[in-house]
Amino acid sequence: MFLFILAINFYYQKIFSFYTLKNEIIIEIPKGTNLNKITKILLKKKIIQEEFFFKTWVKFNGLEKKIKAGEYLIDNKINLDNLMHKLVNGKSIVHFLRIDDGITKYSLSKKIKEDIPRLREFSQNFLPDNIISDTYGYTVNDSLESLIENFVIISNARVKDIWLQRDKKIPLKSIDDLFIIASIIEKETGKKGEKKTIAGVFYNRLKKNMRLQSDPTVIFSLTNGGDFNRELTKNDLKNKSIYNTYVVKGLPPSPICYPSLSSLEAAARPENNSFFYFVADGFGGHFFAKSYKEHLRNIKKFKNAKKKKIE
Repeated sequence: MFLFILAINFYYQKIFSFYTLKNEIIIEIPKGTNLNKITKILLKKKIIQEEFFFKTWVKFNGLEKKIKAGEYLIDNKINLDNLMHKLVNGKSIVHFLRIDDGITKYSLSKKIKEDIPRLREFSQNFLPDNIISDTYGYTVNDSLESLIENFVIISNARVKDIWLQRDKKIPLKSIDDLFIIASIIEKETGKKGEKKTIAGVFYNRLKKNMRLQSDPTVIFSLTNGGDFNRELTKNDLKNKSIYNTYVVKGLPPSPICYPSLSSLEAAARPENNSFFYFVADGFGGHFFAKSYKEHLRNIKKFKNAKKKKIE
């Protein structure tokens, strides 16, 4: 009887007594890892001390096939029961990827390759057109497909209401069109208060069958979303591309960047105005004009403001 009680006490101490590690430890259990390899990972990180007891206890409790692949944060104060609960429960560490306002497919694919090393072969061709700038969670074992699916599900859920509540007078046929015009608005201004005004300008031009003549579309036509570190030239404006709205009428075939919610909202519910033109004011905003004559005066104002900055 004494030996039985002693054995029970020994078992209890091994399973439920807390022990202290030097620091919190992150471990990764890849998919398909068997118990022998899991045990070696835990021994190497000094999370467990006894291989035989650990493996025997796991098998005795029928947990060998229940341990889930993932990346786990092990507290510096732990016991075997808590450890196995964590590994069986499968609550892997969640990482976060920020898709910044106005980021292009090119830049986002580059960021994904840098932030998620296992996706070094990631191509911008994998990215869908219609996703919004936001912060997205993922785990180390998420596949490329599940990562992209998460982008799409969250984006669709957030944009659905915007589309349903749109001004029915805007000349757009689909959510695809909404993303396209919102992406141009996103690149035209960083000022939230201007977005609805700019949306109004674009719709006024579309209704009159005028070209949008948006500089960001020219830049995209030249770089496909890559870096552009110079001023546009007159020759650039003539670049023959389906994305260059100085050359083609209507909308480009797809978004030129990933827009923010505020740009999508502006595209869906624009300001009702009589403006057909706008130009930078030299201070982060824009001058708006109802006529080309007024627009030319605004261009002159911009050039004067630019000169003063240089001086």
